[in-house]
Amino acid sequence: MIRLLSLNVGRPHVVLKRGRRYSTSIGRRPVEGRLLVTAEGVEGDRVSDNENHGGPDKAVCVYPHEHYTWLAERLGRGGDADSVGPAAAGENFTTLGLIEAEVQIGDVLAIGEALLQVAQPRMPCYKFANRHDEPRLVDWIYATGHCGYYLRVLAAGMVGAGDEVRIERRGESGLTVAEVLRARGPDGASVDLLRRIADAPDITEWWRVWARERLVAGAAGQG
Repeated sequence: MIRLLSLNVGRPHVVLKRGRRYSTSIGRRPVEGRLLVTAEGVEGDRVSDNENHGGPDKAVCVYPHEHYTWLAERLGRGGDADSVGPAAAGENFTTLGLIEAEVQIGDVLAIGEALLQVAQPRMPCYKFANRHDEPRLVDWIYATGHCGYYLRVLAAGMVGAGDEVRIERRGESGLTVAEVLRARGPDGASVDLLRRIADAPDITEWWRVWARERLVAGAAGQG
């Protein structure tokens, strides 16, 4: 059964890492009971960077628990999944059975009383790397596709750890989250992949614009 293993919330706090001071909410913690999830996010949760996190298309951050063992192995912790959690990626939802290679952009998910839709990959950043004191983590995520993803909320509702997750409808584009992330990876994106992203009806506008700009730049370079 696909399910929500952990519901996590946090608030911004200031961190000093590698000579850099910044605000982050990545240290989210599990909560008991049920919380309201709306287009603004999870009840009681706050993001520290409104430009790159939060908003209707990034209301909820998801990270699959399947990657916890991988992360622990890469960090030299013997594959002990508990050593990197909880909320290893600073996610709101820790899930089981919804990995990026299978989840598609536009998939509609019923979780508890809420209805949500997969909107885009979660882009790996230095804050995730700093949390685990491993600067190579961003590169590892691009190489594996273990990025997590964002959900928009179609219908608000109460959710809680242990809730079943049902895929109510598959996305129209057929693009998986892992495929979209790969477009920005070290190997770049094919013209076909860029076109699919640019035409995907349920992906965020940022990704559509980015893909169209790359297509135009590629065409100009061939002229």
